[in-house]
Amino acid sequence: MRNVFPGFYKPTDEEFKRLWETALFVFDTNVLLDLYRYSDETVGNLLSTMEKIKERIWIPYRVAFEYHRRLNDIIQTQANAYTETIKVLTDFNSKFKEKRSHPFLKNELHSEIDEFCKKFDIELAEKQKVVKKQILENPIKDKLVDIIDNRVGESFSGDELNKICSDGATRYANKVPPGYKDVKSKQGVDVYGDLIIWKEILKQVQQKSTPVIFITGDVKEDWFQIVMGMTIGPRPELVEEIKK
Repeated sequence: MRNVFPGFYKPTDEEFKRLWETALFVFDTNVLLDLYRYSDETVGNLLSTMEKIKERIWIPYRVAFEYHRRLNDIIQTQANAYTETIKVLTDFNSKFKEKRSHPFLKNELHSEIDEFCKKFDIELAEKQKVVKKQILENPIKDKLVDIIDNRVGESFSGDELNKICSDGATRYANKVPPGYKDVKSKQGVDVYGDLIIWKEILKQVQQKSTPVIFITGDVKEDWFQIVMGMTIGPRPELVEEIKK
């Protein structure tokens, strides 16, 4: 049964052991971009882990392309988020400074809140400066390229991409994973971004004859089997396709 329907069974302990010891670690675009969303400590831990396993990391060309194309937008979004948070904090503090709105609060509490908001505001402003500076000087980008620089796949040719997109239209119409959930939110070739990444992984697996651990921040049903709100594993179709 396991051999006929592998996508419906969790890997055995022995299979998991072999994966951790031999598999390629393939990172999705969202994981690389999350390096600009995480705390400094988390970023340090993730980069340190990637450094330790870098000989077994492989990045699809499409992932690297999307990462570079979207990077500055992500940095700008993060900088804008600090501006919005600072405004919320300022508005919050202004409300508390209107004593008539809070006649029963002690003066000491007003002072504590004011002091807290000032400290928080300074911290946010400093962090925002660091984020904005990443447009010109980006230590995360520099560290990441040191790790994955020579571990990026080759792009498909124009004809190969056209074939993938054409096949993708049929796959998506029949809800064959991955990527069909992107039809409504993306346009052009970007609609088939996940499928292009998947096809690159399949090609790499065929060439190297190696198992793969695909690390993604995506949580949609076109990657994962979700039952009663629980994510129980990758889509069985994907397991069967990669085994073939």
